[in-house]
Amino acid sequence: MKTATVKGVIILIMFFMTSFSYASDVDLEKAFQRSLVTERTFVKKAGEKHKKGEKADKETAHLKAKAKDIKSAYFQILEKFRAREEELKSLGPKAQQRHREMMEAYEKAIDEYLSLAETLPDRDDSPENTIDKMNDLLDSVLYNKKTPIFGSLPYRSLKYPATEPASGTPVIPAYKGGDRDVRQEDTADTEEAPISREISTLAQSLKWNPVLIYEYVKNNIETEWYRGCMKGAEETLRQKSGNDCDQATLLTALLRASGFPSRYVRGTIEFFAGRNEPIEKIKNLTGIEDPWKTAEFFQKAGIPFKPVITGGGISNFQIEHIWVESLIPYSNYRGNVLDDNGKRWLGLDTSIKVKGYEYNNAMDIFGQPAAVDQISALRDEYLGAAQSLMPLEYLEERLKEITGPELSVDDYKLGRSLIPEVLDILPASMQFYQRAIAHEYTEIPDELKHMVRFTASDMSGRELFTLTLDTLLVSNSSVALTYEPETVEDQEIINYYGGLDNTPAYLVRLRPVLKVDGERKIVGLDGLPMGADYNLTIEFVSPNSTESVRSTHITGNLSMIGIVARRAVEITPSGFPSPQEGETSVTSPSEGGGEKNAEDILFKEAINYIDRWNQAEDELASLLHLAITRPIPTVVTLGGVIDVTYLLNMPHGFEWKGEFVDAGMRAIEITPSHSPLTQGGEDEQRKKAFMRLSALEGSVLEHRIFEDDWQVDSISTAKLFGLTGDPQPQNDMLTIGKTNIDSVLPLVGLDDAIKNDIRNAVNQNLVVRIPQADGLPLSTVSYLDWTGIGYIKEDTDTGEAGYMLSGMIAGGMTAVSPAKYKSQKHADILGKPYTHSTSSSTSIAGYIAFPCDGSALSVSSVDVEGAV
Repeated sequence: MKTATVKGVIILIMFFMTSFSYASDVDLEKAFQRSLVTERTFVKKAGEKHKKGEKADKETAHLKAKAKDIKSAYFQILEKFRAREEELKSLGPKAQQRHREMMEAYEKAIDEYLSLAETLPDRDDSPENTIDKMNDLLDSVLYNKKTPIFGSLPYRSLKYPATEPASGTPVIPAYKGGDRDVRQEDTADTEEAPISREISTLAQSLKWNPVLIYEYVKNNIETEWYRGCMKGAEETLRQKSGNDCDQATLLTALLRASGFPSRYVRGTIEFFAGRNEPIEKIKNLTGIEDPWKTAEFFQKAGIPFKPVITGGGISNFQIEHIWVESLIPYSNYRGNVLDDNGKRWLGLDTSIKVKGYEYNNAMDIFGQPAAVDQISALRDEYLGAAQSLMPLEYLEERLKEITGPELSVDDYKLGRSLIPEVLDILPASMQFYQRAIAHEYTEIPDELKHMVRFTASDMSGRELFTLTLDTLLVSNSSVALTYEPETVEDQEIINYYGGLDNTPAYLVRLRPVLKVDGERKIVGLDGLPMGADYNLTIEFVSPNSTESVRSTHITGNLSMIGIVARRAVEITPSGFPSPQEGETSVTSPSEGGGEKNAEDILFKEAINYIDRWNQAEDELASLLHLAITRPIPTVVTLGGVIDVTYLLNMPHGFEWKGEFVDAGMRAIEITPSHSPLTQGGEDEQRKKAFMRLSALEGSVLEHRIFEDDWQVDSISTAKLFGLTGDPQPQNDMLTIGKTNIDSVLPLVGLDDAIKNDIRNAVNQNLVVRIPQADGLPLSTVSYLDWTGIGYIKEDTDTGEAGYMLSGMIAGGMTAVSPAKYKSQKHADILGKPYTHSTSSSTSIAGYIAFPCDGSALSVSSVDVEGAV
């Protein structure tokens, strides 16, 4: 990676899109394209008959007859284009050149098609060569519209391998007699530990007192288990949770903001027993009874560990750990800073909670066989009919029938609360054994940071931009994928037509732009025609692995990307965290908290979706007595469902039809926790039940967030199964696996993209469940204005699953046309996202900045790969 600066900017102009309804006068083009697509089916049918040695008189006669209609429409559209050619003479050369190239390609292709159609004989003697040429021509010039596939990819575990703590060259930290000299870096503001307004305000409220700072972090920040720095100080404070590294960044930021030099220390620790055996302390901190399951938990969380074996069993653990050292006046009195006497470096840690947790006496629902049967069958039962309850609510209603009136479902939910420790002094020693210390840092190195890399590329694979940001900069932030004209001339073309929605799509090119909280971070190397497809790959780089997800976007279509490192939180206009214990509302970050534009609306829904899924997961885990961890962030994308009008293989216009939600990355790790030691089979039952029900919850949320928050009828895979359900679960869906895919898949009229996705899933040892009728998969299902299909991809051994949805209103999760939205103002904002932008007081969406060298443009000093 390297830091890019803006050089060679030759022009800067304001970009104001006056309207953006995704509709232009392309009815003629749309009808003409539809006719050509229909004719292609007749050409292919004729070709298939010839291969079988059969006559294709019917198809040939149809093609010759329809050629007259195509010729008439061809000249009508040509007149429209020639009139436009005259209009464009007042604009620059780019518009004229693009129009001329489009017209030449159009005339050449249709002239050739009509010429071939005229050579078809009246009777089908032997026109194979002509039919083949027509087929090749139409295949080469017609755009093959791909049906979008939305929905969560397989909801899964990451399957990290077990690793031991690294044994590097030992170092002596300052608090053990090492380098005690204070340098500027020991008090500096860093990305993961900024001395920001938020941090400074909290430090001031704690009286700049290191004792109060230490006890605040120790007693108010919940310990989570994952490896590396994912949140940083501010996000850890907002979420009131974090692992060892993230709690260390918060402690460091508060101490430095208060004037106390501080550093990070990294090494291998061993749990200290205190009054009890070490393993009892570990059980209390992790909430896991079985030490061997604790080892499994550390492995799944990606934490390097080594069990200490005594007498054939695990008696303790050594784990990789990060803590803090700080230079604090200690003599008078133990860090309370009555004066500056007796300054000394102290080792401090807040994540290993000294007093630990207090647990409730929850009963085990798996102790009741009837409940186990109910939980195991619930997913398929839920999918068998339309439901008004969320899956977790549905489960709890079912369990009430078993528990009886004397007990509630809450009696089975495992809970815990942190036992605070208030000493009013700083500790004289650490709360664990320090087996090895290998590193001392003034800032967290990249190797321990979680990062997110965004790479946009056109459909040929040519890179448009690559941007790498620390996860802490994007978690719970508004990440927008938006657009601006490629050149000044493109802006002038848009202005001439009175807005982008009135501009023929092939005449303008737009650069994709990635923004974070309204700030443009990077602009594409080149533009693409409005309406053209391109790919966005999001890679989550962690200290353990790199996981990626790729999605296809339409140039000009606003998309919001919600990325959350573990917990979704509300960000207020001042940047301060506002949720109190028990509160779950999530609002957008726009000033005043209101939804001022499409970015605000979509961002709020993305974060709300993740928040609701997180809450359901946590509650389900407490009911099933499972410890969970999310080692990498979750990503959800919301955007418009766009119907692009193509003429041959070139976009001419596009229309907004609704909104989609796509849960692109969701990794979860689960381990049996406070349940009594049981046979391995029961543990697997718990885990499988959790994975199946939580994945179901995520799918149901894909329609419920739009219905609950916008009052707009919507569709999801789970809802689709309910709409097509049968009272007998075995009749609801057809299971496709390796044993029957070759016989079943060719028999159904599914889109090639869907067939390929199903085949790829089966090749990965997943099974696919799809709604069926009379023993065969349904090719489409209609619901209100929506038509499409949904299916489930699942690992039947683990319950890991993905709920896929494909279709069009055209497409997406909302299931009614925009004209039927309850709030037309809401629909208008979403359908015209740039018109209603409030990025400035004059409603300016952005500005164009062009580097002379043609590189991707980094708008600020950010890490950019592939930029000059």
